[in-house]
Amino acid sequence: MYPDGTGVTRLHTWNAGHCCGRSEDVDVDDVGFLDAVVADLSERMDLSSDRVVVAGHSNGAMMAQRWVAESPLTFGGVFSVAAVADPAFVPDTPTSFVHVHSVDDPRPPFEGGEAETFLRGESWTASPVMDVVDAWQNANGCDGDGYGASSSGDLDEDVTWTEYETYPVVTMLITLSGSGHAWPGVTDVNENLVGPPSTIFSANSELAAFVA
Repeated sequence: MYPDGTGVTRLHTWNAGHCCGRSEDVDVDDVGFLDAVVADLSERMDLSSDRVVVAGHSNGAMMAQRWVAESPLTFGGVFSVAAVADPAFVPDTPTSFVHVHSVDDPRPPFEGGEAETFLRGESWTASPVMDVVDAWQNANGCDGDGYGASSSGDLDEDVTWTEYETYPVVTMLITLSGSGHAWPGVTDVNENLVGPPSTIFSANSELAAFVA
């Protein structure tokens, strides 16, 4: 399912807690809206919320994290790309979490700080990626450092998988370098807005594996 955010222009946004646009300005109850979407879908098919994986990119990734943290539902997992929510937005129940982020992302930066939105003149303060990953580790009962693997491409790109010790849920950080803010694997992008695309990593393939 592909729910839509709120806006008066083509650029719709989610009220993710500290960003962005009209959804934040008028304090849209997006958590309640998304809960209602799952409830409606559950009436149409045999579906329980613990089979729902929430995937989001940019402001949608922030909303995915906030929704899972504030909803009374229990989810199968969160797949978050290129943006982090407030570190306080973690669920009470251990929930699988995969976050994908480029260290060269121009918005929001991996180390946190002021980040421009795609709305003219608007910015927000992003948390460091590792602060959010640490919060999810704690929420999921992780203990110790992560372990993982890395791969390099021909165009000065790298990708590193770091998985943290949790069972039965998954907690993973996938770090890219050499690419920007676009959904990894999509190459037809406006590099002036989002930086260069990733050509060695497919978020679609990783998401499919996560769901499986």
